[in-house]
Amino acid sequence: MISLRQIFIAIIASLSLVSGFVSAAPLKFQRIMVLDYDEDAQDKSIPILTKRGFVTQIDFGKGEAIESLGATSQAAALTGDADGWIVVGRKGDRHLYLKPKSEAYPSNLLVVTNRYNYAFELRILPDESRSDGVWRLSFRYPNDGLSNAEVRANQVANALGSPTEKRNLKYRIELIRGNGDILPKKAWDDGRFTYIAMGNNREIPAAFKVDGNDGESTVNLHTEGQLLVIHEVARRFLLRLDKQEVGIWNEAFDPDGMANTTGTASSEVVREVVQPETMPLPMGGR
Repeated sequence: MISLRQIFIAIIASLSLVSGFVSAAPLKFQRIMVLDYDEDAQDKSIPILTKRGFVTQIDFGKGEAIESLGATSQAAALTGDADGWIVVGRKGDRHLYLKPKSEAYPSNLLVVTNRYNYAFELRILPDESRSDGVWRLSFRYPNDGLSNAEVRANQVANALGSPTEKRNLKYRIELIRGNGDILPKKAWDDGRFTYIAMGNNREIPAAFKVDGNDGESTVNLHTEGQLLVIHEVARRFLLRLDKQEVGIWNEAFDPDGMANTTGTASSEVVREVVQPETMPLPMGGR
């Protein structure tokens, strides 16, 4: 006999820990649903229509396993009711089952697996509704059908493409000369690199570090689309393009900063240099 695991009600202050959600496109609810999982839609939850007397099954991806569960209900938080929902799922399972009891209130369910995080919005249909709600929900994932090596390559590419841990947001941006064509949208740093976000369809200017005597020096940098990545953190930078000039002041400058221990723009990707003596010899070489 399958034991039922009831998820105790807890007041959760924020859902910001959820790292990926399903795309925000309008949903057409059916008994059997397949949704595309979108890691970039971080501010969206996954709505599920349930109905009293019916069980909903949630299927996660192949090779995916539940690591933790959590649930909360706004109404239950006020009444102390912890018995509104039945949730069946153990650590290591790939499937999850849930069912609203007669006293259930609309709620939310947080699920963490070994690959993804999920935030489900649990809705309850009226008893007189002609719909039976969602019976089974599964997902299509960006890496479906890829080998482990391909999945890892995608993870590395994503890490290098989004290395923007926003450790310091206290930057002041001022137009010094020109009409503002090169005025950035925002700037921040992660303690190692400085990131300057330019608007769409804007030209990328040259960047210079400005010292305490207003002297200018060139900086090492690269671009990622419309993001200008300077390979250091400084008190002040200057952007210049033709007769356009913009000043950028770091108002929370930390002279100690953070060492770049990976050799890349991401803390998740390490650059390794292979020495010549450790490289394999070509065929016939000595």
